[in-house]
Amino acid sequence: ADDYLCVYGQLFASVAAGVTGEEFIVQPLVQTLKFLNNFVDNANQEVGKSNANEQEIYVPTLDVILCPNVAIEENVTADDLAFEVIDSLVQKTIASKLAAAISDTYYLTSEAYGNSTDGSEPSERAQLWNTLLNDYQKAGVCDEAYEMTTWTLTRAADLETGLTSVQIEFNNTGNTEQDQACMLTLALAAASYPDVCSVEMREPVGTSNHYATWLTQSELTNERPFFDVGLNGEGQTVTISDTGIDQNNCYFLDNENPASATYNTNSRKIAQYVPFV
Repeated sequence: ADDYLCVYGQLFASVAAGVTGEEFIVQPLVQTLKFLNNFVDNANQEVGKSNANEQEIYVPTLDVILCPNVAIEENVTADDLAFEVIDSLVQKTIASKLAAAISDTYYLTSEAYGNSTDGSEPSERAQLWNTLLNDYQKAGVCDEAYEMTTWTLTRAADLETGLTSVQIEFNNTGNTEQDQACMLTLALAAASYPDVCSVEMREPVGTSNHYATWLTQSELTNERPFFDVGLNGEGQTVTISDTGIDQNNCYFLDNENPASATYNTNSRKIAQYVPFV
């Protein structure tokens, strides 16, 4: 298969039109390209889903990634961004109501995406976005869902090497159709901003140690012969030879017993560290 390299760039239309050659394809960054594959299906599954541990509730989270070199002014807060994005969904003035509907300004609800103007049925996904904007962009419909969101702004330490992002947490516990619709509508609003390059659904993080233990000990479901005779690794020290370790990493940090060349059984994690150089 051929190798392809995708890069983001901000170009004037006249400049983009001048990029020629069979090896180049200039593609405007429309909303569909900002959503990861299966975004809609994943979002519907994750809203209000419980963790494997029934004591905890998984909080669906949207990761909105800004484009490279996009900076957010220091005086702008996450709440400011939340108000701007949510406010953009609702037409409040007479002028905006007389103007074209919001759905006309979105690529996903335009004729180019499969919304036919000749009377034929639109595509299934185009119909979904049309329904969302027609039913859920109205004032008050999603107020309760949006009031339960928490917005966090994470600025890139270095715009040359990092990306600024906004995390939107949906602190609701009901997996209702309205919860799903309101989140998808909000995601569409975020994706419509030129400075946004990616909108992703954060996957829940969990451990699978309960599977790994029987897989490594017997390969038989829930059969753990080592544990049955008291062999659980407690009190054992493992020797590892590698290229080095970051002792300040949160998994290894021990301010009371910092690792050294002297063997120390009181250390939280690293009993002895002998650097090669």
